[in-house]
Amino acid sequence: MMFNKNRLKNEENTQKEANSELKPDKIPLKQAMINSFLHRQKATEPLDSKTEEKTSEVSTAEPPIDKISQLIKTIQRHKNRVIAPKIDFFNGLVTYPILSEINESEDNVEFLENLSSQNAQILEKIVYEKIIVCPKHSDSFNINVRLYCKKCSSMDIEKLHLLEHTRCGYISERGKFEHDEKNEIVSCPSCKKPIKDHSKEIRIPAMWYECNNCNEKFDDVMVKLYCRKHDHDFDTSNAATISVNGYKLRDDNYDANSDTIQLQQKLLHVLSKFGFNADENYSIKGTSGRYHHVDIYGKNDSGKSIMIFIKKAEKEIDNSEINSKIIEVLDTSPSIAILIGFATISDKAKSIALSYNVSVIASENPEQIISDTENVIKARLSVLSENEEK
Repeated sequence: MMFNKNRLKNEENTQKEANSELKPDKIPLKQAMINSFLHRQKATEPLDSKTEEKTSEVSTAEPPIDKISQLIKTIQRHKNRVIAPKIDFFNGLVTYPILSEINESEDNVEFLENLSSQNAQILEKIVYEKIIVCPKHSDSFNINVRLYCKKCSSMDIEKLHLLEHTRCGYISERGKFEHDEKNEIVSCPSCKKPIKDHSKEIRIPAMWYECNNCNEKFDDVMVKLYCRKHDHDFDTSNAATISVNGYKLRDDNYDANSDTIQLQQKLLHVLSKFGFNADENYSIKGTSGRYHHVDIYGKNDSGKSIMIFIKKAEKEIDNSEINSKIIEVLDTSPSIAILIGFATISDKAKSIALSYNVSVIASENPEQIISDTENVIKARLSVLSENEEK
């Protein structure tokens, strides 16, 4: 693979920009910040032009936002949190049963592709399964392995084992040992002693094949792959493979433990007290055309909106992560924006957030978080009301 050194240098520079601080005394224009963020994202796209063209084609039809939010919630309810495919091997069909839970057709792959496009970036594609297919008939995944005699090409072959009874040293083919009705070895024909523990009393020093058609004995068989649907063999060296994709949330910071769920429910109750009709795990489209995953999003009757991001931080939050959230806020322009769970946020990062009217709640105590959230909403609504009166 050829690497473009200039391209790599540009990517390195844009990565440094992504990690730099947003200085309050030199605040760039809102749209310039959003465009800069999109430029950094675009710099990481694949170099394969065909892949880019295909992604662009898929991304033309945008999924409804309510369906996106439903899908996010559905994924997070599932144990492995992956959109897994269901493979019909005989008919060569791939479907996604999880889509039926949001009233979408199970074969609507385009819906998932749109959400994994560079424009949306809500889902991330993963290779869930690699399937061997016939090089001539890729419409069927129903492939079987066939073993043939190398001499006469007959399939009527048997695998034989040479067994050793470790207690007495007797060695012979498996068929010479005494068997029960389940074809399990029960005793040694030489010493007549019962065999109770196969793992300790039986050793397999050799294995080979025997053809029942020509009586040839051999160590290696001829392996072919058989296309069941179209009834023909093909060599393993000619086999084709296809990737069957699964999908997972690209930014899955949601913590499914009971404490987080309870906190979300309490926050929803707080928002309802202030007249906000709110929902959890929401997806919203920004002015840039990108979708953003928000832990809680709500609107009131006067059109004011609120966004709440919840994060359980295990290490100190750096400024680049705060910058990322600020970009999302600028792209969606909520009336109130709150970051919760950033317990180890630095004073400098907190100052940057506040300069963009993004409130940060650093407490880890659920009751304190609720109290602080109420105070933030009350204060922000008061400021917004005063600004409207001026």
